[in-house]
Amino acid sequence: MKLQKQTIEYKKALIYCRVSSQRQVQEGHGLDSQETRGRAYAKDHGLEVVKVFNEEGISGGLFDRPAMKALIKFLDDKPLDKFVVIIDDLSRLARDVKVHIDLRAALIAREAKLQCLNFNIDDSEEGETSELLMAVVAQHQRKANRRQVIQKMHARLERGYWPFCPPPGLRYTANVVHGKILTPSQPVAGILKDAIEKYADFQLVTYEDVQQFILNRFKAIKLPGRLALHGVKNILTNVLYAGYIEYKDWGVELKKAQHKGFISWETFQKVQKRLDVVAKPRLRKDYKEDFPLRNFVLCEVCEKAMTAAWFKGKRKRFPYYLCKNKNCANRRKSIPKDKVEMAFSKLIKDLKAKPKISDLLQECLTEAWMHRKENDSADKVMLEKQVSFLEERISALMERVGSATIPAVISRYEKEIEKLAAQQASLVEQIKKDNYTDSNFLATSKEVVKHLEEPAKEWENGLFYQKRLVLGMYFYRGVVYSQNTGFQTPNLPLIVKLLTQKQVPKKTLVEMPGVKPGSKTDSSDNYSQD
Repeated sequence: MKLQKQTIEYKKALIYCRVSSQRQVQEGHGLDSQETRGRAYAKDHGLEVVKVFNEEGISGGLFDRPAMKALIKFLDDKPLDKFVVIIDDLSRLARDVKVHIDLRAALIAREAKLQCLNFNIDDSEEGETSELLMAVVAQHQRKANRRQVIQKMHARLERGYWPFCPPPGLRYTANVVHGKILTPSQPVAGILKDAIEKYADFQLVTYEDVQQFILNRFKAIKLPGRLALHGVKNILTNVLYAGYIEYKDWGVELKKAQHKGFISWETFQKVQKRLDVVAKPRLRKDYKEDFPLRNFVLCEVCEKAMTAAWFKGKRKRFPYYLCKNKNCANRRKSIPKDKVEMAFSKLIKDLKAKPKISDLLQECLTEAWMHRKENDSADKVMLEKQVSFLEERISALMERVGSATIPAVISRYEKEIEKLAAQQASLVEQIKKDNYTDSNFLATSKEVVKHLEEPAKEWENGLFYQKRLVLGMYFYRGVVYSQNTGFQTPNLPLIVKLLTQKQVPKKTLVEMPGVKPGSKTDSSDNYSQD
């Protein structure tokens, strides 16, 4: 470390203040008092304070800090002016030996004099040694504080509390018993709950569908927000939303958390099963609402899903669908977006369930619903028996813990008890949950029937995720498009065929055993559903 020149006359000062936590920033502790003391020192020594640099919530173990970089740039922009840099405490400059040395060298190179209010900085060998010793002490304190913070956070995790920043939809609130605990933050929690449940029930098919659903709901209530596709995955896999906690990096296994989630454990498991089993769609960076038919329209040659893109012309851009299969003869033969989507609108207008068929579908859904309600009641009886069995096992293990003397054995029993208690809590939650409420059934069944009755209307007037829902219900196998003939006859699901087919040839119907076969004339007639 080079000695500073004493012949330079210093008349101007810069004040550098730093606090390491956002709490200190928000509560106003630290920065104001540091600046006040710095200004008082400058006044007493006849220095003009030119600028104050506040470092908000940044660790002293880092060299690259916004305010410190701004201070150094300020010195570089005014090479003819010489400044005293005032700090309240030596640890405000740095809490790392290497960082301290590098910053001191950066200030000396710019002929800036460092002045600390609680430590006398001089150019002697003794002074330099004392300064380095103080930097070592500050580094030790930083590492010791970090270790203590981690230990406290780990203990909170073990007790079922989340000690890190809350995810979207959750926030910390003060509680007399728990201290700070996560609670749902509305309206974001309600929007995320709907999105997760719709994904679990296959109403939203891809990450992109979930993304558009959430962003549209945000926009509808004028709530600002951005959501990337990796953020969608984080939402779908966050166990905190189900009222559980896990942090494998610190050895904390999955357990029931102290806070209450806003989705059920069963919904969370259904989502994870979908993510594990269902082929995950490729996460596109250029995914937009401009091309709702992307990946549903199939190439007429290779029958692979077509992609879509905007192509730049001389004065504007043009949207096209195209095949990108390397082995396809139609590769890169683009089709105008309007041509494809107009043909699709005509195709979907012919798919409309007849009113009587819709009534029949509603009756079938109601019957199936009632059957499931009966089965659910029977399942809950079995779950209650499992809860009782787990209670007996937990009680038996508690007795063993009381009589055990070896710490390793006690620890093993306690872990087993904790595991069984988590299973028991999950079963109790399943028992309490009303899976088959009539209000939910009516809303869902009406939504399904509405999509089947008038898919064209839903397609033309619906939001993006609703369009994708229609495509998923009718054309999940895709539909082939030819540039010359348009869309080919789609391979519809059987239920859709039954609901939308206007006439069924009688010869295709299977006669029941014991019924006299019809005449040739009869078998050639068509059976009308009218």
